[in-house]
Amino acid sequence: MMTPVMRCIGNIVCGASDDQLEFLGQNRNLYHVFCTLLSSQHPHLRKETLWVLSNITGVYVSSSVVTLERGCAKDC
Repeated sequence: MMTPVMRCIGNIVCGASDDQLEFLGQNRNLYHVFCTLLSSQHPHLRKETLWVLSNITGVYVSSSVVTLERGCAKDC
């Protein structure tokens, strides 16, 4: 169930406006969910999560910093 959800989020992020991406990039609760998904035993779920994260963090430096602060990148 999570893979389709992550694909939907990824598709939304791809077409999101700058304001929407900034909102997502600053949502710390969302990063907690992403960090949890990155520790999944399912490689395809980790791949989808990384794709969404890359779309969010590629736009805003501040969201990249939040990702690193939360430790999301340590398992990659």
